[in-house]
Amino acid sequence: MLSKKPKNVILVGSGKGGVGKTFLACMTALALARKHPEELVALLDLDVEGPNVLSMIGIERLSRFIQEPLLECKTVDGSLKWLPFVQQNHDNLEVFSIKPYLDFALSGNGSALDRGKVWRELDIRQAVEHLFGSRGSAVAWSRPPVYYVMDTPPGVGVVMKSVLDSARARMLPKLRMMVVSTPKKPSIDKCRPFLGTLASVREIEVVGVVANMVIEAGRPAAPVRKMAEDYGHKFLGSIPETLEIERALDRGEIPMDYAGVVDVVL
Repeated sequence: MLSKKPKNVILVGSGKGGVGKTFLACMTALALARKHPEELVALLDLDVEGPNVLSMIGIERLSRFIQEPLLECKTVDGSLKWLPFVQQNHDNLEVFSIKPYLDFALSGNGSALDRGKVWRELDIRQAVEHLFGSRGSAVAWSRPPVYYVMDTPPGVGVVMKSVLDSARARMLPKLRMMVVSTPKKPSIDKCRPFLGTLASVREIEVVGVVANMVIEAGRPAAPVRKMAEDYGHKFLGSIPETLEIERALDRGEIPMDYAGVVDVVL
């Protein structure tokens, strides 16, 4: 049983994939770890179809043979628990991903077939319950996390609903969400109905909207700012699309030059 309720659960979401949710989630987790060095920050990658938190944040414990994270386990109080990955520069930031958990832990064998499997809704719900549910965590966090940061799949689907169910069961206060979008029309068109749906979800407080991949000369942040204002949310700021950021992400580094956009959740 998780003995302590987290102080803050932060979701990073969007109506569209490929807009920088993972980047924003990693930056948020690092900013929290830096600001609260005595408290544990748990970063959960819940994107079943496109999980890349582990590579983006520089986790090195990967298999040379299958190029996927190696899960290690230990017995805690008679139960088998899976060890989280520890961010090398911050020992109070621990990371876990739902995809290798489904592939290696829940399946029981981690075969190549399972790693390419499309998981059923029931499997995904069970995995979220194991990682975040009221009956305890299948992850051997070094201590109860004070902060959770969750990178979620696009839209309001089975993962989001499972997180909400677990939060209700744990009687947690409102979950806080940052929504991210690029200024491009396809992203705006997907994020507007996403924000509309969130308006009816009482358990989630949208703390603001971030514009990512902004090129001031060609794609100013104005469309994202207007969308935020139209739905009554705060515009948190913009992150430019630069070669320096791309190179840093390719190296498994998270540039923190624009971390001010996440101050609202710190």
